[in-house]
This record gives sequence, C-alpha cells and structure tokens, in this order.
Amino acid sequence: MKDSGVSWLGEIPEHWSVVPLKTAFTRVKRKPIEGAGIVTAFRDGEVTLRSNRRSEGYTEADDYSGYQRILPNDLAIHAMDAFAGAIGVSDSDGMCSPVLSVCVANYGNDPRFMGYQIRLMAKRGWIESLSRSVRERTSEFRWAEAGKQKVALPPADEQKSIADFLDRELRLITELTDSQVRFLELIKERRQREIDLAVTTGYQYSSEMKAVNLNGIRSEILSHWTVRKLKSLSSQISKGTTPSTLGAAYESSGIRFIRGEDLVDGKLTDEGSVFISHEAHETMSRSQLADQDILYVIAGTLGKTALVQSHHLPLNTNQAICFIRLKNRWMAEWVKFWLESSPAKNISSMLAVTAAQPNLSMESLGSFVLPVPSRSEQEAAVKYLKQNLEKLDLLAGKAKTLIRELEGRRSALVSAAVTGKIDVRGKS
Repeated sequence: MKDSGVSWLGEIPEHWSVVPLKTAFTRVKRKPIEGAGIVTAFRDGEVTLRSNRRSEGYTEADDYSGYQRILPNDLAIHAMDAFAGAIGVSDSDGMCSPVLSVCVANYGNDPRFMGYQIRLMAKRGWIESLSRSVRERTSEFRWAEAGKQKVALPPADEQKSIADFLDRELRLITELTDSQVRFLELIKERRQREIDLAVTTGYQYSSEMKAVNLNGIRSEILSHWTVRKLKSLSSQISKGTTPSTLGAAYESSGIRFIRGEDLVDGKLTDEGSVFISHEAHETMSRSQLADQDILYVIAGTLGKTALVQSHHLPLNTNQAICFIRLKNRWMAEWVKFWLESSPAKNISSMLAVTAAQPNLSMESLGSFVLPVPSRSEQEAAVKYLKQNLEKLDLLAGKAKTLIRELEGRRSALVSAAVTGKIDVRGKS
C-alpha cells in the first residue's frame, strides 16, 4: 500500500494511480430528444427516470431549454446534492437538468466504480468541505470543482471486478434490509391492531358490542362502557411555548425542552434533547409538565403521544405539543393508548386544519369523545396491552439493530473495496 496523498482516500494499492477526475471521465452535453422522460439523480445513488420511482410529488421545470440528454452508463454528479450522495450511474435514456454533470468514461474506465468512489468522497464529508454556499446542508459541486478532484484509479479490469463485487454484495444487503423494513411495517400494523383491540374491547372477546359515534367516526365498543369527552376528564389541556433562552448551553440546568421529534413510538426519547434555563422554566409555569401528563402533538405530525413520568422531570415543551392533565391520573395510560388508536387518528385528521402543516386546536382535542370502562377494566386491558407491545417492541428493536448493522456492513464494504483495502479480483 502507499499513501495516496489525498486526505479522504488514505492509503491505496501500490499499482493504483491517482488522477484528477476529469482525466478519467469527460463531461458531455447532448441535446435532449423531445418528449424524453426526466432522469433524476437521487440521494441514495440511483440515477433513473422519475417514473421508475414515483409519478407525483416532483417540482416541474417551467423551461426545459437547458436540459440535456443522459444515456445508460453515464456517470451523473448532482451539483447541489452530491454532498448527500446524489451520484451514480444512469440506467435510463432520457433528459436531465443542467444541474447534473453528465460524464462518460475515458480509456475503458468503469463508471460504476467511480460512482461508488465519489459517493465515498461525499460520505467522508469532502464534498461538503469544499462548499462555498451560505445555505446550511447545501453545496456547489459543479464540474469545474468536481473535475479537478483527485481520485484513485485501478486498472480498468480491476475497476470492473470491484464494481461487480459491490453490485452483487450490496444487492444482497439491500434485499436483507428491505426484508427487515417490511418486517417493521408488519410490526407497526400489529401494534396498531393490538391498541385498537384493547381500547374497544378490553380483550373481553365474548362480550356484546355497541356502535358509538366518536366525533363523527363510527366505532364499536363494549356495550356496558360509557363515552366521555376528553375535556370532561381533564383538569387542564394546554400547550407550551418556546422561550428565548434555549439550547445546549443550558444543559447544566437539567430542564429538558421537548419538541415533536422527541416523541417516538409512543415514548419520550432521551436523544436530541435541548435545554432551557431555570429562569425560563419558572416563567413558563402554566406549561410546566408533571408526572402522568399525556403529551400529544397538535402541529405537524399529528397524534404522536408520550406519557410523562417522574424520571423525565423537570420538563417543558413547545407549542407544537399539547399536554393533557387528567382529573384521575390513574386513567392516563388508558387515555394515551386511546389517543394512539385508529378512531382517534381518524378524528384528528377530520378535525385538523391544513395550512402549511396540519394543526389541531386544543378545543378540538378537548372535544374528542372516547370510551371509558371501569378502573379495573382499564388497568387489566392496559397491563395486557403493554405486555403485548413489549414483545413487539423487542422484535422491532432487533430488526432496527440488524438494519444498522447491514448499513455499517454496506459502508465498510464500499470503503474497503474502492480504496483497495480488500482485493476482490477473482471473487464471484
């Protein structure tokens, strides 16, 4: 091995050369064919017709006069999104934005190999470090800059061996990852069914049911249960505010300030916390949280919930989160699970006002009608439901761990292969 002289590359095999990218590849500008489909370079490295990914949700250009033709096996580098991985080899014949540098290989070089290597350049932060953009998380990586970047270049046959190896291995990793993602979706569906079953039947399968109207949503619950409005069960329904003194500088205060993203899978996470000062916390006395308060997101991703427990305190929240303080604190888990149920989600979507983002007023939340069983039935149903959800959460945790390990394996393979740390020649 030898030092490549390029900081993001490190050591490479002795027989590899180091050249500017523009030596190995040439940028081309072809006239597009009228009516051709739009090809996009996505951040996951796929360069394909938009229609191959989805048919809606794209911003359409008003003028296609600057567009260019792109062909299969062209290397595409997105000038604005390269830092995030929008680099790859086209699998389609179409036209693309001039923001893409479309390149063809010189001297038999393999565009797949180079696509993998430049994505490694991006992953290691080199492209972002070159940025002169004032906008956060954006960059300018146009061909004038990209072309002069030094890259490692093995012999052409070795490039092909590396690209073939990575194509094959990463395809297997993708298949395994996709299977775990599908498994997580099934767990999510099962979790929802368990919650719905618990808050409508209490797991009393043989009892008679009755139809009820829950804010315009028809549902069935056990015949002897009553229904109540949430505001009649609550002593307070309020939302927080955002103080001016906010940030990591106040971590020593120990007073967490939570936002919607801190509520995940019905729980309050310990990650990504920001803090507020003691003074700010004292001035927000109306929105100081207490044990067994129910958190409910009312702006953005509606309906995310969590239950405040004593070990979370002291705690405060922003205006996107409403907290519900019940008259009877022993009902908190039941009400929280009902707010996660399908009927509650249907109600929230029906009552939400959509502007820049969906939002739900505290008055609308208070008007939610929910089933109310006896205390013993609530406690029995919640206990059994938590046992079932704990098993599902354990399975989900294992799947997420495997996904992280597979992503780590993917990164390690690419890094080792395109810098020559492993010799894949002859591996099939």
